[in-house]
Amino acid sequence: MKTLDFGRRGLGICVAAAMLAGCGGSLPAIGGAPGVIPQKANELPPDRGATRSTLLYVSDSGAGTVTFYSYPELKTQGTLTGLQGPLGLCIDPSTQDVWVVDANARELFEFEHGGRTPIRELPINAYYPELVSCAVNPKNGDLAVVSDLFGSDPGALMIFKDGSGTQTDYQSSKIFYYDFVTYDKSGNAFIDGYGDRFQLAELPYGATRLHDVTPKGLRLPNRGAVQSDGSQLALGTETRGLIYQIADRKVTGKTHLRNACRVSQFLVDGDRVATPNACDGSGSVSIYNYPAGGAPLKVLTGLRSPFAAVISR
Repeated sequence: MKTLDFGRRGLGICVAAAMLAGCGGSLPAIGGAPGVIPQKANELPPDRGATRSTLLYVSDSGAGTVTFYSYPELKTQGTLTGLQGPLGLCIDPSTQDVWVVDANARELFEFEHGGRTPIRELPINAYYPELVSCAVNPKNGDLAVVSDLFGSDPGALMIFKDGSGTQTDYQSSKIFYYDFVTYDKSGNAFIDGYGDRFQLAELPYGATRLHDVTPKGLRLPNRGAVQSDGSQLALGTETRGLIYQIADRKVTGKTHLRNACRVSQFLVDGDRVATPNACDGSGSVSIYNYPAGGAPLKVLTGLRSPFAAVISR
């Protein structure tokens, strides 16, 4: 694993994670030539400070692993193995525990910050086996899980009270393929997916049904993750390297991410966005200015098919 650092601009931020990186070829440097730091998880001793430091977690569905790195240094600290098909990741804001969506195992696994052994397993109703993403409600600790289409059956948003117990399922008549879920700071859940076109739905805090909040005229050609950026929604597109800012069902801005391709789950934190990027078997994670975008500030390479990234502190 190696890190390409574009320039000497610091990344003093608390990120949260995400997607998009350069696909093939070299990326332009910012303020000087990049430095290269070889990194391999199996060659590094355990970091005694891992449980106290800020960590960037990246799920790599191609390798079947979740690796965590010091942030913003991006030095490998450890790898979560024994997973069958890790996809979405999410953080419990109250504990900073990391939830891993294992699509093939049809389960979610919870890991303590810096831990390598799951502290809890959450099997999902077999009726919704195509698991994609998750999010934890900052208001009450509920765990939201999204399952995509299975065969001819539509997917669903599943809510687990306090991250355990029996699930409550939510579906929209306008959504057949369910993709990603996020919570805003008020505990409202947002889900994106497709029916006959792109759809964005909201489950308001305390509500019992989904509401259509798709911006008028917005058309996305492919799946893209949705995240709360603290003040509004950030909606990505998988193939265009583009993030829309959305408020009150209107597009309020756009972030263009240079050299981005095959972007899945991203997460915005403050003035940075971390973006996993998978391009024909060559994967990476890029750090960009947000919402300015442009060229990446730093790139982590050596991954196969990164799907999601999150920050735990």
